[in-house]
Amino acid sequence: MTDLCDRLELNWTFIKGSDCSPTYLGTNISHLRAYRHDQAKPPFLILEDDCEVTEYYSNPLEIPTDADIVYLGVSSCGIAPALGGRALEGAVIVTDFSEQLCRVHNMTSAHAVLYVTEKAQQLAIEQSLLCTIDRFWPFDVGLAEIQSQLNAYAYKKPMLYQANALQGKDKQFMEKMTKIDLGKIPVRETMKTAVDNNVHFFKLTETEKGRWQWVLMGKPKES
Repeated sequence: MTDLCDRLELNWTFIKGSDCSPTYLGTNISHLRAYRHDQAKPPFLILEDDCEVTEYYSNPLEIPTDADIVYLGVSSCGIAPALGGRALEGAVIVTDFSEQLCRVHNMTSAHAVLYVTEKAQQLAIEQSLLCTIDRFWPFDVGLAEIQSQLNAYAYKKPMLYQANALQGKDKQFMEKMTKIDLGKIPVRETMKTAVDNNVHFFKLTETEKGRWQWVLMGKPKES
């Protein structure tokens, strides 16, 4: 991780990770420590220790004037509020913004995130606490939830991804999910998914101007 930061010529501080079981609790706590560090004054970038750089990395960055948070790393996974703390493969919702950037509405990703405003930092602190001591959810699910309260952007072509070479044997799928081009995500109006032996049907819904989420259509059916 420190080698990557040096290669990218970043002014960095290392935050020691937390060894917990389940492992996502350690990730939650590590993020909380980073947000509350003395040097964490927006704008600041948080990189997880499984990151590797892509050919699309650039510095300086394109940052929209109204941005609260900008994702340099992305994911194909997204949340549907009716399913609580679950991340669904292929469920990410994005809308176009510019040649390089899109708006993200429900994306579960925390491995390479630029926090631009104090509002984003404070909401992230609240979510890391909530996910750790109340909900027992992975933090990136909580971070996806607050995208509805922020001006959240992502680079369509990720600058950093979660490398399989830096993962445990049980997470060799991460690289595939985090090296996608968000600009090529197909637009779907409905989604079908099976959870806990029930089939759920969702409709893509604009909850307020410019903000989208998956809304459950009726009661789930047993599969």
